[in-house]
Amino acid sequence: MGLPSLKPCLLLIFLFLLNVSTINSKPSKVEPVLFGGNFQALYVIGDSLVDSGNNNNLNTSVKANFAPYGSDFEGGKPTGRFSNGKTIADYIAIYYGLPLAPAYMGLSEEQKNNISTGINYASASCGIFPDTGTQLGKCLSLSAQVDLLEKTIDNNLKKKFKTNSELTKHLAGSLFMTAIGVNDYAFYFKETTDPNEFAKKLLHDFLKQIKRLHELGARKFFINNLKPLGCYPNYIVANTVPRGSCSKYLNKAVAKYNVKLRKSLTHLKKTFSEASFLYSDYFNFMLGLRGPSTNQVSSNLMNSISPCCPSVYDGDKRTSCTPRSSSCKVPDTHIFFDPFHPTELANFMYSIGCFQQRKVCQVVKYKKWVCLLNYLKPYLLFLLLCLLNVITINSKKSLKGEAVLFGGNFPALYVIGDSLVDPGNNNHLLTLVRANFKPYGSNFEGGKATGPIYYGLPLAPAYMGLSKKEKNNLSTGINYASASCGIFPDTGKQFGRCLSMNVQIDLLNKTIEKNLKKKFKTQSELSRHLGGSLFMTAIGVNDYAFTYKKNATDANEFASKLLNEFLIHLERKPVSYAHKLSNTSFLYSDYFNFMLELRGPSSNQVSSNLLNTTSPCCPKVYNGGSTTTCLPFSKACKEPDMFIFFDPRHPTQIANFMYAIQCFQERQ
Repeated sequence: MGLPSLKPCLLLIFLFLLNVSTINSKPSKVEPVLFGGNFQALYVIGDSLVDSGNNNNLNTSVKANFAPYGSDFEGGKPTGRFSNGKTIADYIAIYYGLPLAPAYMGLSEEQKNNISTGINYASASCGIFPDTGTQLGKCLSLSAQVDLLEKTIDNNLKKKFKTNSELTKHLAGSLFMTAIGVNDYAFYFKETTDPNEFAKKLLHDFLKQIKRLHELGARKFFINNLKPLGCYPNYIVANTVPRGSCSKYLNKAVAKYNVKLRKSLTHLKKTFSEASFLYSDYFNFMLGLRGPSTNQVSSNLMNSISPCCPSVYDGDKRTSCTPRSSSCKVPDTHIFFDPFHPTELANFMYSIGCFQQRKVCQVVKYKKWVCLLNYLKPYLLFLLLCLLNVITINSKKSLKGEAVLFGGNFPALYVIGDSLVDPGNNNHLLTLVRANFKPYGSNFEGGKATGPIYYGLPLAPAYMGLSKKEKNNLSTGINYASASCGIFPDTGKQFGRCLSMNVQIDLLNKTIEKNLKKKFKTQSELSRHLGGSLFMTAIGVNDYAFTYKKNATDANEFASKLLNEFLIHLERKPVSYAHKLSNTSFLYSDYFNFMLELRGPSSNQVSSNLLNTTSPCCPKVYNGGSTTTCLPFSKACKEPDMFIFFDPRHPTQIANFMYAIQCFQERQ
């Protein structure tokens, strides 16, 4: 049976898009700073996700003013933040160049009178409903927090700003952040609860307080949606079947609230035309960071189902660790610091996704063309039916996410590439392009391989550094990558000897003939090993760096020639040794757009406050010289994790880690 005619569908799509596009034809300008910036203050309303210490001063059992909380915060002291370090509210303040908003309950009256850069009113365990969390002690509900903000305005800010005009300008120029509501689900939502009615009532109470904030003078709102509660350790370890997977019913219920929240903000934008809303999709960020919801175990990149503290967690009802709890040694290997709250690294990655990559946060806009949807509803229904008809033609394809991307269970990893993935081959070649000196490797544990990563394999060692005996014994993979080289045979040779792609595959072929054939006694065993192994390539950029000339090289011809050369090598044995290319699987990595998004808008000429995106860590002072590496006598920055680039041409470990998370966990 042939495909159904798509002409009516395509014609309708064309007419609809043409109609919409002509209504507002002005090009959308990418803001250098998301949501404009230049805020005078940050006022935080929320729960434990952003509590900076208010519960320290309340009669409640829900506190975080003891170790191991705060172990990675400034000075390594617990402040009342429910994490090992900074919260997402802290990173928002940093991004906008503001001081971290202090906890209201810890301020003296004199401090309240002098502060004009923002205050944090967030309170752990509380929620939107007035009684949420009170069973654990006193906490500040959403309405109570807005009451305190109103008190701040009346009793403190009116003293700081002498005229009503100045105060109005201050409030209108400040950012008001909210992150609250998940505790209402944690304490009150049951399997027998109607999710639509619950979400409707919760949202009604939330919007009531947002309108109060608007009446008080707030005009810039940063609204976080609710997290996927059904994927958090305090729930999945004890309550889900199979153990470790996410609770679908709970996540679906929370998602209903989030959908209603997003729609309501569009309507609020229409009602309060002078107000602006930045919507943060925290729900899908955390889902993406966790990986497929069906996963019952963590990946080798990050522990995504159990907390750092307590280090041994049996799924009891505690939502925080205690002063007696033992914690993991490296919180950065976990998404969750305790069973209910993220690590500093997870919070940092959220801020990168929001402000640098701009995937998590979106400015809410109300445009007149949205009204067209009502007029076009009958046509959209027809369009939907067309698309459903097309989708059902091939329903065999599973939409279920793989537990391990690309299947996994690879016996070995063989790497072909350049300096992006060279683990030390150039150390053994007569070349100027090496990285076997400090400050390279400053964050690599002892300079030694640290064990299995995502696919559970040892780090592939550099071929040129292996003895004959080691080559004969290795069956888990080898790295042939060589810095400065490329796809073309002569690329990078001006700096000395390096291994071009063709040479690297020659060495791989030599490994098979001289070493692997000794390891595997039969041709069948060898073919099974190679056919089951993963072959990675990361090469070609040096061909552009050394050969491509602006205004002198035809871009299309150059790309065609380079790609043709690459494919010739790819089709060579042994890369296609075990299978015909028709039986080969390919995993495509869009490293180009990952690095572009990590940098932020290409129009930006300066770095953001979160990450240095325009200069390298080493050399510390860089004047744009032609060198692509730092030198043995170069001074490096003290905190490489604050940089995208370690040297003028290569990424830092944090950038590489975020790439791995986006590829394997978030799968974008």
